[in-house]
Parts: sequence; structure tokens; C-alpha cells
Amino acid sequence: MAPASMHSALAFELLATCSVTRARAATLHLPHGPVPLPIFMPVATQASLKGLTPDQLEDQGCCLCLNNTYHL
Repeated sequence: MAPASMHSALAFELLATCSVTRARAATLHLPHGPVPLPIFMPVATQASLKGLTPDQLEDQGCCLCLNNTYHL
């Protein structure tokens, strides 16, 4: 299938850009729902999140975690 005719599973929607710092606010549209950006996204190394408990993540409103499972 040609790249131009492929449907992407995600979309990036730019909402605002700061004229001074060029910081951006956006929404990343994923198959499971929209993700507001910027966002706090903890990283789980070796498939395990370290330093935060599940309750702390929930209290912070964490809705996304980056996981590396390459080594598994």
C-alpha cells in the first residue's frame, strides 16, 4: 500500500504555540483516546516503574506510561 493512502493510527493536533519560547500545547489522538500534551509520562525501565507507587500515579492523574519491553 502506498504511504499516501495508508491511514495513521495516530494524529497530532497543534492547539497553541508560545511566540516567546515556542513551547507548544497539542493533543495526540491515539486509538484508545486523546492525550493532552505536554504530559507527565513516567518511564518504566526493564518493564517496571521505579520510584512511584500505583497510588501516586493515580493521584497525579497519570494516563500514559512509556514501557520498554525489548529485553523481555
